[in-house]
Amino acid sequence: MHTKIGFLFMLSCIATFLTSASVVGFGFWGWLICVIGIVSCVTQYYPRLRGLGSLLALLLALGSGITILCGLLASTIGGSFKIEDGLTLLLFMFFVTAILGLTFAIMFKKQQQTIQVNMRSNEQNNIGSHAHNKQDRTN
Repeated sequence: MHTKIGFLFMLSCIATFLTSASVVGFGFWGWLICVIGIVSCVTQYYPRLRGLGSLLALLLALGSGITILCGLLASTIGGSFKIEDGLTLLLFMFFVTAILGLTFAIMFKKQQQTIQVNMRSNEQNNIGSHAHNKQDRTN
C-alpha cells in the first residue's frame, strides 16, 4: 500500500508541475516539485532510503499547504475574492499533493513504529527463551 501511495504522490507532483507550467510557466519550483515526487516514489523500493523519501514528501506537503494559504490570501487582495480558473486548478493540485504527501509520511511513520514493536517483541521472546534454556542446562 505504501508504494501505491508513493506512486499516486508522484503522479500528483507531476500533475502539479504540468499545471504550474501552464499557468505561470516553467520555473525552478515546478521542477523541484516534479523531482521530489519522482525521488519520493523511487526511494520506496530501496529500504535504506525510505525515510528520505517520506521526509521529502512531508516537506513538500507542508510547502503545498503554505502555498494554498498564500494563494487564498492573495486572492482576497482588492476587497473581493477572485481566483482565475487556472489558479483554481493549481491550488487544487497543491491540495491533492499535500494530502497525499501527508498520507505518505504518516504511513511511513506507522510502518516504522510497527517494525520497532515487532523487534522489541522478538527481543523479549529471545531473552525469555535464552533464560529458559539456561535454566534447563543447570537442572
